[in-house]
Amino acid sequence: MIRYLLKSKFLFVLSLLLSFIGSLGTIYFAFVLGQIIETAVNGNLNILSSEVTKCIIVVVAGELIKYISEFCRIKALANSSSSLRKDFFDSAMKKI
Repeated sequence: MIRYLLKSKFLFVLSLLLSFIGSLGTIYFAFVLGQIIETAVNGNLNILSSEVTKCIIVVVAGELIKYISEFCRIKALANSSSSLRKDFFDSAMKKI
């Protein structure tokens, strides 16, 4: 089964890497959200608007990374299952 995954290793590794980056983005989002709460409590509206903008950018970038990661994962799995089906069909036809 590993050899079928290795045929799409670039997409597989890219998917893992993007998933890791997405996880780091989630952690950063929690940090930014904490900064927003701290700034709102202090009442500094100038910093609050920049923190909210940063939060929106982090959310949009995170969702984009998740989308690309899922696309790569689905593409890698489709390539692997296609190769597996082809090999299975070829071996079944040889036995007939």
